[in-house]
Amino acid sequence: MGTNVTIREQFEQFDVNEGELQRLFDECLVIQLFRQGQITSGKAGELLGVGRAGFMALLRERGIPYVDWTAEELQAEFDAVADLVPAHV
Repeated sequence: MGTNVTIREQFEQFDVNEGELQRLFDECLVIQLFRQGQITSGKAGELLGVGRAGFMALLRERGIPYVDWTAEELQAEFDAVADLVPAHV
């Protein structure tokens, strides 16, 4: 599927070449799909060609949280980890 995007006149002044524009568009689209829960971090990394860890690094660079847990979900994760770690006697 090929889609053409028209760059509005006010953005032409920023001297972004076609390759950079495509990269930015891809990143923005993939990040949005991830944030909406439509794709996993692994799929996002695959789509961008950077792998899961690379995608997580991209999120960190952009200041976008990788996880968006409620307090209850976070507590459940802590409890699960605590169950895995042997208690000191």
